[in-house]
Amino acid sequence: MSVTTFSVRMDSDIKRRLDDFCDTAGLNTTTAINMFARAVLRENRLPFEVTVCPEDLKLNRKDVLMRSKRDFKIKRLTFGNDLWSRVAEYAESCSWGAGANLAERMRENAYNDWESVFAAFDEDGEISGFCTLEKKDVFPEMPYTPFIGFVFVGEPYRGNRLSEKLCRKAIAYAEEVGFDRVYVGSGEIGLYEKYGFVRIDEKMAPWGKMQGIFEYLIA
Repeated sequence: MSVTTFSVRMDSDIKRRLDDFCDTAGLNTTTAINMFARAVLRENRLPFEVTVCPEDLKLNRKDVLMRSKRDFKIKRLTFGNDLWSRVAEYAESCSWGAGANLAERMRENAYNDWESVFAAFDEDGEISGFCTLEKKDVFPEMPYTPFIGFVFVGEPYRGNRLSEKLCRKAIAYAEEVGFDRVYVGSGEIGLYEKYGFVRIDEKMAPWGKMQGIFEYLIA
């Protein structure tokens, strides 16, 4: 039997509660998800009833419509920019653990030359997400450069393809400063391929998980 791996996006609180339940039941999360998949295939349906309240359906449609109309502005930041400290504070307090690492690097002015931080802002000027364009990301020994790193979108703004918009902004800037390709290191499966990246390599990250190296050729 061959085994494959895939990633699932899930609210962090739901993930924590699911892990707690599985631990109490003597399972792990992977086993629970496999049990769900087998039940779907065995019964040829979801193993529970799915219903939608008509009023909720109206609200969901309205939410989708509002999301599709959202207008984000993405700004390139360098050390000394008026928004630099504000973005560092947002990164430090966001739900993603790596955000604190970005905040530390920003405060240490670890971005030099053309390296930059990109931040997305919603219609009210609230920070919605961020990414970086830097020389090596977490793989200093690899020959690839530059890397798009620290890609994060805040929970209220997901579903707007904002991560793609951040990447596009970073790619456009990379072309502007003379690069003909960019790279991303990620454990996500199927995400960056949608943006035109191709997996060309892999490397064990410092935190002990294998990361794919994805390349984007700038036309």
